Amino acid sequence: MSYEIYRITARCKCPCGKGEIIRGDSMNDWNQTRSGDIEIHCPECSNKLKFTDGGIN
Repeated sequence: MSYEIYRITARCKCPCGKGEIIRGDSMNDWNQTRSGDIEIHCPECSNKLKFTDGGIN
């Protein structure tokens, strides 16, 4: 079961400048929600970067 962002609360360009990073509220198929999910929408950076509690690795 996966969560998908349904409301974007913040967005910015990714480090390479070709995509964006979004933060928002997510919901799964059972209507369970959670806040603060982050996704990278960039073909280059999504394979290289990962988010941790300390920031981007």
